[in-house]
Amino acid sequence: MQNQKVVIETVGSIIKKEDLVIFENPNHIMAFETAHAYPGYNGIVPQNYDPNSVFLITKERYLTEDIFMVSQKIKQTVGFDFNAAVAQVEFQKKHFPAIRIKDLKNYSFIPELISKYVEEGIHFEKTKSTKDFNTLIQVTKGFMIDPCEDGYYKDMLDGQMNYFEIPKMLAWEQFEKIVVDIKYNHPELNFDAALSLFYRATRVVFAVRIFKAGWSIEEMKFLKEQFFRWL
Repeated sequence: MQNQKVVIETVGSIIKKEDLVIFENPNHIMAFETAHAYPGYNGIVPQNYDPNSVFLITKERYLTEDIFMVSQKIKQTVGFDFNAAVAQVEFQKKHFPAIRIKDLKNYSFIPELISKYVEEGIHFEKTKSTKDFNTLIQVTKGFMIDPCEDGYYKDMLDGQMNYFEIPKMLAWEQFEKIVVDIKYNHPELNFDAALSLFYRATRVVFAVRIFKAGWSIEEMKFLKEQFFRWL
């Protein structure tokens, strides 16, 4: 019998740094947009690759399953597709809960989308004036991944995204220093990195998420080797 391909569908989190700008909207709610697609990738992304996200700041912290269920219900009532996740945005030394929206073909759909969430009982913060800023973001979302080799995972929803396991979750400051050290010692490497975790049946997997166009498993193994040298 041939080995069957294994695809893992699960939930987990991504922790990363992002450059955010105010997202103006007629609903007058507090919202931010990512200013760059994967800033750690030297600002260079494949042509027509547009992964920008909008973060809608909520007044309270809703349960992850509630946001997922409400988003699923809204998808059945609107004429456009979108991807929703639960997020946390650090802003002015506070942590704000948010709904992360991406994969919209047109941002003109966002006012309708916000109105739909309000109809479902989701309350948003009112807009505030601020300058552009760089901050830490955590996104809780669904994963569809292929364990292509032991300790390595390929993202089935985005071929530019891949993961390798690490033994424990790291503080962001330690993780960021390791990434800087690797890039300083290997200036030819061009990638964007984030911390990640996702749930399997018997354990929590801690991982590094790598965004890199045209990646290969050999490159991922080299990156993991370099990463472990600095742990």
